[in-house]
Amino acid sequence: MATPEEDAQLALTTGQNQAQTPITHYPTSKAHRTLGVYVSPDFQTTHALRILRQKVLQYTLRMTRGNLSRYNAWTCYFHCLIPKLAYGLDVMTHTSQDLYDLQRPAISATLSKLGFRRTVNRSIVFGSPFYGGLGLRDLYVEQGIAQLQLFIRHLRAESSQGQLLRIALSWYQLHAGVSWPLLQYPQTQLQFLPSTWLTSTRDFLA
Repeated sequence: MATPEEDAQLALTTGQNQAQTPITHYPTSKAHRTLGVYVSPDFQTTHALRILRQKVLQYTLRMTRGNLSRYNAWTCYFHCLIPKLAYGLDVMTHTSQDLYDLQRPAISATLSKLGFRRTVNRSIVFGSPFYGGLGLRDLYVEQGIAQLQLFIRHLRAESSQGQLLRIALSWYQLHAGVSWPLLQYPQTQLQFLPSTWLTSTRDFLA
């Protein structure tokens, strides 16, 4: 009996000739790069985190070894690191702990270049400058805000994406089996809900 990989062989032609190009079969856990974001059908973020860790390692080494002034280190953090890490977070489902561990080396290297101790309380590091904080970015907050912006933009749009999102939200509510809106009361934990993008968004709202 043939294996699933051998049994489900697909090939496409360009339409210009009959030459066939085989389509590689991916397991559901394999992440594929889509517009610069590595996503997998089963919502695993392992590969995406590995790519982000490589970017953080590169930044940390250059920040530590480089001879940057405090102003240049500040500029490098906001204009080089944050855009690299924040891009695509709106479609990811990273946990708070994963993102905290991811950005920890970069935050420590940046604080050192800015003249602060590496062990400064993170509430001060990520706090608003209006209240005496440093104003650095918490990636979990960046991800949550990006998720909400994407959610609201598609939910209010009269498009196929908006329709699919409303269907998914209705299914999510039906699967929960509760009478109250899931996103209106996110503090109530429902352990039986599947781990999806909506679950990640709801956890952030909580």
